[in-house]
Amino acid sequence: MENKLYLLMADKQLDPQEYQQMFQLLSPERQERLRRISSKNAKQLSLLGDILTRILLCEHFNLSNKQLSIDIGNHGKPFLSGYPNAHFNISHSADAVLCGICNTPIGVDIEKIKPANLAIAKRFFTFEECEYIQEDPKTANERFIFLWTRKESYIKWAGGGLSIPLNSFDVLKVQREVVFYSEKLDGYLLSVCAKFPPQEIHRLDMDGLRERMEILK
Repeated sequence: MENKLYLLMADKQLDPQEYQQMFQLLSPERQERLRRISSKNAKQLSLLGDILTRILLCEHFNLSNKQLSIDIGNHGKPFLSGYPNAHFNISHSADAVLCGICNTPIGVDIEKIKPANLAIAKRFFTFEECEYIQEDPKTANERFIFLWTRKESYIKWAGGGLSIPLNSFDVLKVQREVVFYSEKLDGYLLSVCAKFPPQEIHRLDMDGLRERMEILK
């Protein structure tokens, strides 16, 4: 299966009844994790990310929702227990949820384009990456986000979490056996790290998500 990307735009709050209907489709462990999230927006995005992930795993690997046992690795990367060739990764920002699914490891990240603290680059980026940001002051902010999403996607692909120092690798260069793919969409910047780039981005709205939820019931 090729690397597939799905982008969900969720610009409205779920009503309590619909939230609860989706909540009941998750495992007890995931339900407990959601209960511990205090921010209402973060809680909804996390829920929608879980639902989207479950839909895609069921669709692409011919599984039922009850067969899905999603565990968390030592460094926080989720994986589908018992299915070593089913790989997925998820990210959300503002109103967007991004999910990548593949039969080889994948890491994804999405960030809304907004003013960033560029001083962070001096602490966490390589010298060459800092130079790249400073080349053009007009695009410095967007270049920072471009690099940040690539770094996040890389450490999520590797599954090492924050145990991998962000300045220990340069995302402007080829990294081992992986490739990077980045795209700017609707005020967001997304990046993917995988064995090969995605062929396209499948876009979903909330109505499209609701239609595909039937596979989980």
